[in-house]
Amino acid sequence: MFFFGLCVFGGVVFDWFFLFFPCGVAWNEEMEVLAIADTANHQIKIVDKYSKLMDIVGSGAPGKKDGKFRNASFNYPHNLVFDGKNLIVIDKGNDLIRLINLDNQVVQTLDARQYKGYNTIANFANGFILGTQKGLLLKYDNLS
Repeated sequence: MFFFGLCVFGGVVFDWFFLFFPCGVAWNEEMEVLAIADTANHQIKIVDKYSKLMDIVGSGAPGKKDGKFRNASFNYPHNLVFDGKNLIVIDKGNDLIRLINLDNQVVQTLDARQYKGYNTIANFANGFILGTQKGLLLKYDNLS
C-alpha cells in the first residue's frame, strides 16, 4: 500500500489518500491533471498538479460495469493514456479497454469489433496498439 498526495503548498496541506499496487499514470497537460491506475483498489484516481484528489473513478469493487464515475467498476485497471479530455484504460482483469469521459463523468467499454479489420483486443483498432495488455499507446496518424 502506498500513501500519495500529502502535499504542502503555500502553507496549505492538500488531500492524501491510499494507493494499492498502482500500475499506471498519465498526465494531461491541458487539464493539468494526473490519472493513476490504482490497480488493487479497482479504481482510477484523478489528481491535480498540487496532488489534490479531484475524483475517484470506480466503486472500488471488482467488476465491469459502465456508467457514472462512482457506479462504474473495473477489475485491476492497468496502464492508461489521455486522448484530449478522455482517458483510455486497460481493464486487465476484464480483458477490456475502457473510455473515461472526464467532462461527462462517464465510463464506457470500447468494443474492438466496431473497428474494420480488427476483431480482438490484441489488435485493437485504428489508432490503438496493444501488446500484452500491460501497456497502451495512442498513435496519431495525422500529426502536423
